[in-house]
Amino acid sequence: MTTITLNGATLQMEIDTGSALTLISEATYSALWPKGNSPRLEPTPVRLRTYSGEELRVVGRAVVRVRCGEQVEDLGLVVVGGGGPSLLGRDWLGRLRLDWRGIHKITEHHRRSNRYSTSTKTYFEMNWVLSKE
Repeated sequence: MTTITLNGATLQMEIDTGSALTLISEATYSALWPKGNSPRLEPTPVRLRTYSGEELRVVGRAVVRVRCGEQVEDLGLVVVGGGGPSLLGRDWLGRLRLDWRGIHKITEHHRRSNRYSTSTKTYFEMNWVLSKE
């Protein structure tokens, strides 16, 4: 996890090298920016799927001012339907210089299986691994 500032709003994001794009959920988008203050969402032809192949509903794409430490960049951010984790994908990893010494959590993701409890299934469903089509 790392802390990033998007258009002045601070957000904890999970670093996900398996995700081609950086994204937040529609719920996070609404919570970060009250009506009238949100970055403009534009339609995008991007199609996203979870690791298990389920298609995600893409709400749109916005360009946001990103602050990471002293670095400031204008970068594209994809918003997907529903809730879920905020993922910092490879598109931003290629542009931002993260302080890797301050990143302590490593999470291993496995395919879902029926043998897991309901709460574990929910955890795996929320931890999307995405790819661009």
